[in-house]
Amino acid sequence: MSGSARQWIETIPSNLTLEEHITNFRERFSTSDDSHRPTLMSELWNRQQCSDEKTADFIKVKARLARRLNLPDERFAVEAAIQGMCEDIRRDVVIQHPLTIKALCIAATQAEANTRRAGNNTTTGNDTTISCCMAEIRAMITGMQ
Repeated sequence: MSGSARQWIETIPSNLTLEEHITNFRERFSTSDDSHRPTLMSELWNRQQCSDEKTADFIKVKARLARRLNLPDERFAVEAAIQGMCEDIRRDVVIQHPLTIKALCIAATQAEANTRRAGNNTTTGNDTTISCCMAEIRAMITGMQ
Protein backbone atom coordinates (compact mmCIF):
# COMPACT_ATOMS: atom_id res chain seq x y z
CA MET A 1 0.00 0.00 0.00
CA SER A 2 1.02 3.57 -0.51
CA GLY A 3 -0.17 7.12 0.03
CA SER A 4 -3.18 7.73 2.24
CA ALA A 5 -4.03 4.01 2.43
CA ARG A 6 -0.63 3.26 3.92
CA GLN A 7 -0.92 6.10 6.43
CA TRP A 8 -4.40 4.90 7.37
CA ILE A 9 -3.39 1.26 7.88
CA GLU A 10 -0.52 2.27 10.15
CA THR A 11 -2.99 3.97 12.52
CA ILE A 12 -5.50 1.13 12.98
CA PRO A 13 -5.24 -1.44 15.78
CA SER A 14 -3.51 -4.68 14.86
CA ASN A 15 -5.90 -6.88 16.83
CA LEU A 16 -8.78 -6.55 14.35
CA THR A 17 -10.02 -9.46 12.26
CA LEU A 18 -9.64 -9.46 8.49
CA GLU A 19 -13.36 -8.73 8.10
CA GLU A 20 -13.07 -5.71 10.41
CA HIS A 21 -10.06 -4.44 8.43
CA ILE A 22 -12.00 -4.79 5.18
CA THR A 23 -15.04 -3.03 6.62
CA ASN A 24 -12.93 -0.18 7.99
CA PHE A 25 -11.06 0.13 4.71
CA ARG A 26 -14.29 0.32 2.70
CA GLU A 27 -15.75 2.89 5.07
CA ARG A 28 -12.64 5.05 4.69
CA PHE A 29 -11.95 4.73 0.96
CA SER A 30 -15.10 3.51 -0.77
CA THR A 31 -17.17 5.86 -2.91
CA SER A 32 -20.21 3.57 -2.92
CA ASP A 33 -22.12 5.91 -0.60
CA ASP A 34 -21.84 8.59 -3.31
CA SER A 35 -20.88 11.28 -0.79
CA HIS A 36 -17.52 11.85 -2.49
CA ARG A 37 -18.72 11.13 -6.02
CA PRO A 38 -19.40 14.76 -7.09
CA THR A 39 -15.97 15.87 -5.88
CA LEU A 40 -14.22 12.96 -7.57
CA MET A 41 -16.18 13.48 -10.79
CA SER A 42 -15.33 17.17 -10.76
CA GLU A 43 -11.66 16.39 -10.24
CA LEU A 44 -11.73 13.79 -13.01
CA TRP A 45 -13.08 16.23 -15.58
CA ASN A 46 -11.50 19.50 -14.39
CA ARG A 47 -7.97 18.59 -13.36
CA GLN A 48 -5.34 19.87 -15.79
CA GLN A 49 -1.81 18.60 -16.28
CA CYS A 50 0.72 20.86 -14.58
CA SER A 51 3.72 22.10 -16.55
CA ASP A 52 6.19 20.13 -14.44
CA GLU A 53 4.05 16.97 -14.31
CA LYS A 54 5.00 14.00 -16.45
CA THR A 55 2.21 12.90 -18.72
CA ALA A 56 2.40 9.29 -17.51
CA ASP A 57 1.91 10.43 -13.91
CA PHE A 58 -1.02 12.62 -14.94
CA ILE A 59 -2.68 9.70 -16.74
CA LYS A 60 -2.22 7.48 -13.67
CA VAL A 61 -4.02 10.04 -11.51
CA LYS A 62 -6.91 10.24 -13.98
CA ALA A 63 -7.13 6.44 -14.24
CA ARG A 64 -7.12 6.13 -10.44
CA LEU A 65 -9.98 8.64 -10.18
CA ALA A 66 -11.95 6.72 -12.80
CA ARG A 67 -11.44 3.47 -10.88
CA ARG A 68 -12.61 5.07 -7.65
CA LEU A 69 -15.73 6.26 -9.46
CA ASN A 70 -16.34 2.76 -10.86
CA LEU A 71 -16.88 4.17 -14.34
CA PRO A 72 -18.40 1.57 -16.65
CA ASP A 73 -16.11 2.21 -19.62
CA GLU A 74 -12.35 2.84 -19.73
CA ARG A 75 -12.90 5.33 -22.54
CA PHE A 76 -14.28 7.85 -20.01
CA ALA A 77 -10.93 7.84 -18.23
CA VAL A 78 -9.09 8.12 -21.55
CA GLU A 79 -11.20 11.11 -22.63
CA ALA A 80 -10.86 12.83 -19.24
CA ALA A 81 -7.08 12.43 -19.38
CA ILE A 82 -6.85 13.72 -22.95
CA GLN A 83 -8.95 16.79 -22.11
CA GLY A 84 -6.65 17.68 -19.22
CA MET A 85 -3.34 17.27 -21.03
CA CYS A 86 -1.05 20.12 -22.02
CA GLU A 87 -2.10 21.49 -25.39
CA ASP A 88 0.99 20.38 -27.33
CA ILE A 89 0.79 16.84 -26.02
CA ARG A 90 -3.00 16.63 -26.39
CA ARG A 91 -2.77 17.62 -30.05
CA ASP A 92 -0.40 14.75 -30.85
CA VAL A 93 -2.34 12.24 -28.74
CA VAL A 94 -5.73 13.01 -30.30
CA ILE A 95 -4.38 12.17 -33.75
CA GLN A 96 -3.63 8.62 -32.57
CA HIS A 97 -7.18 7.97 -31.21
CA PRO A 98 -6.22 5.87 -28.16
CA LEU A 99 -9.13 3.86 -26.72
CA THR A 100 -7.45 2.32 -23.67
CA ILE A 101 -5.29 3.68 -20.87
CA LYS A 102 -2.38 1.56 -22.12
CA ALA A 103 -2.69 2.98 -25.65
CA LEU A 104 -3.04 6.47 -24.19
CA CYS A 105 0.18 6.07 -22.18
CA ILE A 106 2.06 4.98 -25.29
CA ALA A 107 0.67 7.84 -27.39
CA ALA A 108 1.30 10.39 -24.64
CA THR A 109 4.87 9.22 -24.05
CA GLN A 110 5.61 9.60 -27.75
CA ALA A 111 3.92 13.00 -27.87
CA GLU A 112 5.82 14.18 -24.80
CA ALA A 113 9.13 13.08 -26.34
CA ASN A 114 8.27 14.82 -29.62
CA THR A 115 7.35 18.01 -27.79
CA ARG A 116 10.59 17.95 -25.82
CA ARG A 117 12.67 17.26 -28.93
CA ALA A 118 11.01 20.03 -30.90
CA GLY A 119 11.12 22.50 -28.02
CA ASN A 120 7.54 23.15 -28.97
CA ASN A 121 6.24 24.95 -25.88
CA THR A 122 3.56 27.42 -26.91
CA THR A 123 2.97 28.64 -23.36
CA THR A 124 5.43 29.69 -20.72
CA GLY A 125 5.87 27.66 -17.57
CA ASN A 126 4.23 30.40 -15.50
CA ASP A 127 1.14 30.46 -17.74
CA THR A 128 0.77 26.71 -17.51
CA THR A 129 1.32 26.69 -13.76
CA ILE A 130 -1.29 29.40 -13.28
CA SER A 131 -3.73 27.49 -15.49
CA CYS A 132 -3.10 24.35 -13.47
CA CYS A 133 -3.70 26.16 -10.18
CA MET A 134 -6.88 27.77 -11.52
CA ALA A 135 -8.20 24.38 -12.66
CA GLU A 136 -7.56 22.91 -9.21
CA ILE A 137 -9.30 25.85 -7.53
CA ARG A 138 -12.30 25.46 -9.87
CA ALA A 139 -12.48 21.74 -9.06
CA MET A 140 -12.38 22.44 -5.32
CA ILE A 141 -15.11 25.09 -5.59
CA THR A 142 -17.29 22.78 -7.67
CA GLY A 143 -16.82 20.05 -5.08
CA MET A 144 -17.94 22.40 -2.30
CA GLN A 145 -21.20 23.30 -4.04
